[in-house]
Amino acid sequence: MGRVTVRSPVQPDIGSWPLWPIVLMSGALTVGMIAIATQFRPIADDYIHIGRVMQLGVLPSTTDWFMTFLPGFFGVLLISLFTSLYGSVPDSLAYVPYAFFLVAVLYTVGLTVLFPFTRSLRATTPWLLALATPPLWLLSMGNLFPEYDIINTFGMMSWISNGYRAHLPLLILIFFFWMNCWRGSRLVGFTVGLFGMVFLTLNFLNALPDIAAYFALAIGTASYYAWQRTRRPGSTNTPVIAVNLGIAVGALAGLAILLLSPGTTSRTDEIPVQFSLESAIETIPYQLVVFLREMMNISHALVFVAAISIGITAARISGAPIERNGLSRLKTMALQATALTFLVLGTGVIGETLTYAAIFHRWVVLQIEFVAILLVGLWIGALVGLRNPRSTTQRWAYVVTVGVLLAALVPLVNVANFAAERKRTWESGQPAPVSYMVDREQLMLLDWWKAIEERRGAVR
Repeated sequence: MGRVTVRSPVQPDIGSWPLWPIVLMSGALTVGMIAIATQFRPIADDYIHIGRVMQLGVLPSTTDWFMTFLPGFFGVLLISLFTSLYGSVPDSLAYVPYAFFLVAVLYTVGLTVLFPFTRSLRATTPWLLALATPPLWLLSMGNLFPEYDIINTFGMMSWISNGYRAHLPLLILIFFFWMNCWRGSRLVGFTVGLFGMVFLTLNFLNALPDIAAYFALAIGTASYYAWQRTRRPGSTNTPVIAVNLGIAVGALAGLAILLLSPGTTSRTDEIPVQFSLESAIETIPYQLVVFLREMMNISHALVFVAAISIGITAARISGAPIERNGLSRLKTMALQATALTFLVLGTGVIGETLTYAAIFHRWVVLQIEFVAILLVGLWIGALVGLRNPRSTTQRWAYVVTVGVLLAALVPLVNVANFAAERKRTWESGQPAPVSYMVDREQLMLLDWWKAIEERRGAVR
């Protein structure tokens, strides 16, 4: 396998440089993210899911939602599983498992984006460097300045019934990237892609326009590789074409199940879709500006710099440069994530013409944007590391990475303080809403809270 050539023949002994400053800082911040969850308390729709699970049980509650309001069976099942812990464990631990789950998804994102480096790294290095992903996500979402982005981040980490808008796009992207490494049977690849995407699509709570973005990404990728195959008949991308076609068909099949389910019929009867061309023409430009404003976060620049620094480190830390096909793979992933960012931006804006405007509808775009920033940064960093193999370049990469991770302490502390303040208010019996996330002073939620308290009292 060919190697990317570098300008200088100098091969400094940077493979012996320790990763412990990055690992310790990343690990401490990640533990802090999970520890914050001890301060989380129910809010908004979580009251309803907790109450229904207490009354009906996990599977009956999920089935009832599927029949009456929420057709995304596997998404509701996940919500039911996590909310079932409330009342079964101490309140301070009830939200910890979901925070751990989100962190695990983010860590897997880190392993996925570092995969192109694996052949030139020691086996343990990607596992260690991936620890930086959860803190960088916290910095990207939470920003350096309260309070607006802190509220967003608080919602992503503590609002189980809407958490799918944070973890699901990441899971779909992880699945997409790993399936695009498929080199086995075309039939098996098509089948795995199809059923895997059906499962993931049924994690949406209802039929959303965002599903079209993932369909378009898969079709676009398959079309590109098919076109490439016509130019190079000996291309080895034939299995990947089948995989992406399977993912595209799976997205359509999952969407059809969502649309044809009894839950969708009941939902549209209760909340009719209100769409008019006139209102859409007015809504789309406004929402496009709003979405773009959500994406303009000063901390993204810091995350981008950190990704470049990690790319430099990963490109040279083993003493052997990243292989040419690894660099090409990294570039392809960066282009795909960037394209998906614009696709979900478009489908998200269109979605605002079908329902009420809400900040959490924009969370999906922020997740994909975060991955795109990581990948583009890693690709640039790999190029810089290959063309500048001097020890000073490596040294600055370490310093910058640790410095950016230190900056992640700001949103960590801000979210912790925000959660603790809300906990004190909540436990005092006062209303403790968080912006668009309403609390038990809402009549419907108050009724559910009373039912939860009665149920907990009976159990005690």
